[in-house]
Amino acid sequence: LGKERELQEANTSLEATVAQRTAALTQANADLLKLATHDALTGVFNRRRFDEKLAECSLLFQRTGRTFALLFIDADHFKRINDTYGHATGDDVLVQLAQLIQRNTRATDFVARFGGEEFAVLLPELEEPESPEVVAEKIRAAIAQAQFAAVDQVTVSIGVGVAELSDSNASALIKRADERLYQAKAAGRNRVFSTTQTLSAD
Repeated sequence: LGKERELQEANTSLEATVAQRTAALTQANADLLKLATHDALTGVFNRRRFDEKLAECSLLFQRTGRTFALLFIDADHFKRINDTYGHATGDDVLVQLAQLIQRNTRATDFVARFGGEEFAVLLPELEEPESPEVVAEKIRAAIAQAQFAAVDQVTVSIGVGVAELSDSNASALIKRADERLYQAKAAGRNRVFSTTQTLSAD
């Protein structure tokens, strides 16, 4: 009986150890996956995961014809923020920008840090009344109205591109959204620029 009890206790202890290690391994794998797919500073998806998601959206669009849109969001005069207040403050601004963008997009939308002070949002579901321009304007207005510690106010310019069946690849959509972003900057910043309309704080 004593031997049996010892064996049972050893078995229970071994099972508990295996369960703990399995849980730890599962958590470690989840952490590694997050590191591989998310931006370390802002917590939104990273450029690598964005490229994968864009390819997925493009393939689905080619197969079903259900179009999707891409927003490029760039912080206005961000270099001035870094030069005036320092890079730590610049990092805080980027974190807050990411939070505001996430808060003002839908559950189906995909938010990523594209690089530097530029963010990208994929809108896989285009349904009225929430057109890409409406979603972009909601983001722009929310950021313009927000208070940022140390720097007070930050604005963004947003370029909107919509996928077209004539696109040979996803690069065409990136180029289109990037051109609209450049036009928003050239037109005075703090505005949304798309193929159909221009929205601004004016």
